Amino acid sequence: MAGGVFAALAIAVPAGATPTTTWKLTTNCTQTTGTGSNCIGDGSSSVTNGNVYSFKGYQNNQLKNNVSLNAEAYHIAPSTSTTKRVWNGFRWVNQTVTTANDPLNTALQKDFLGYYGAGYGLGVENLNSPEHAVDNSKGWDFVIFQLPAGTNYNTFDITLTSWGTTQDMNATVLYGTPDPSLNITSLQSFYQKTVNQLKNGGFQSMNFSGPFLEDVNGTRTISVTSNAPISYLIVAASLTPLRVTDNFKVTQIVGSTVVRVPEPAAVATLGMGLLGAGAFASRRRKAAKRA
Repeated sequence: MAGGVFAALAIAVPAGATPTTTWKLTTNCTQTTGTGSNCIGDGSSSVTNGNVYSFKGYQNNQLKNNVSLNAEAYHIAPSTSTTKRVWNGFRWVNQTVTTANDPLNTALQKDFLGYYGAGYGLGVENLNSPEHAVDNSKGWDFVIFQLPAGTNYNTFDITLTSWGTTQDMNATVLYGTPDPSLNITSLQSFYQKTVNQLKNGGFQSMNFSGPFLEDVNGTRTISVTSNAPISYLIVAASLTPLRVTDNFKVTQIVGSTVVRVPEPAAVATLGMGLLGAGAFASRRRKAAKRA
């Protein structure tokens, strides 16, 4: 009976845990898609939007080639302008209409990652404007990470470094595995997707707020944990209504697999159920012998 209980409990926790991996986003970078610099361009006209970069990971302080983390930048502009022909009563003229964008329902556009000097971490160039940070001062910036194939990470510690200010830094993080209906198969597939589409298609979302002053050197670490392995991790400047300008760099990510232990009440319920099933089987055997 005890063996049956432990066998049942084994089903309740994830198997095949992946060793903890650390990605230092300031080194070991290789460009895998796009043109321009070999690794992270800063305001260079030769770097194209949509470049994908790969970062090797460390396990037990040793650099590993088979656990590379891929990254790409996206951006949503604060407003959209459209021009159409209208009749003003005398002739046809061009009229431009500007509409404020909603960060939750506006399509993501490809951008490119900013890397302003060694050691500072990743930011977004804001559609060729050299801002270098993940911010929401001229729209909303996103850095999307693709986890290595075959890994089983469900928990991430993300280190952010303040950039240009030490005021409250607010971030939004989305994480998960996309539903097949989204047709997301790579980092390039996030083009023209909206945040609400992602949230309705397999991604969870968390908002983080608070000062960097509580940590050393203007850094802080935020954490997310999922009930299932995570395929994509999205770090964005706050998508909530703007209060202060959020500027930060993404400097390090640590991925690990957390084995969830069932709650005591759940264990007790499972045990009682198995005991009941065993007692029922025992009564059936005794009844069969008497017959």
